[in-house]
Amino acid sequence: MLEQGELLQLIRARLSERVPIVSNDSVLRRAAVLVPLLFKPDGEPYLLFTQRTHDVPTHKGHISFPGGAIEAADASPCAAALRETAEEVGVLPEQVEVLGQLTYHATHSAMFDITPFVGMIPDGVAHITSDREVARILEVPLAHLLDPELRQPDVRTSHWQYDWQGAIIWGATARILNELLTILCLLYTSDAA
Repeated sequence: MLEQGELLQLIRARLSERVPIVSNDSVLRRAAVLVPLLFKPDGEPYLLFTQRTHDVPTHKGHISFPGGAIEAADASPCAAALRETAEEVGVLPEQVEVLGQLTYHATHSAMFDITPFVGMIPDGVAHITSDREVARILEVPLAHLLDPELRQPDVRTSHWQYDWQGAIIWGATARILNELLTILCLLYTSDAA
């Protein structure tokens, strides 16, 4: 694994080199999520996910990234992702170092067009602040997610799905995750060369 500073610098550089594809689908509702990266005291990187409650209107019980619908008062999709992250898991916008944007992902089952942003958050600050929306927080080691032996094909979507202690990461969240992991695999491949 790369050192924290080097990994952040490389992620930021890779994301800035890309021109994210954005949607012009006016039928879908616009949403934004934060893909939170954090480092444990031993320096190991983790990604933070939430498990949605069964009280939310869509994707009940699913594993997701913090986020939600973009509101008229949001200055940008990134501002919406940061607002939603603060509302759901208590990580304030000023605690997030935004590293860049990934490509939008549509979820036609709930009619959302999701713009994901990758951001580093401090370890230990996330906590459930909306128990109506968030059932639990999961912190998954990046090394686990990068291991190709630990992912499986999802027969529902023809994409990858990831298992973490019995929680299945699939659907739009897995597609967003897979995009980030592809970027990270390129980083680690070039690092090893």
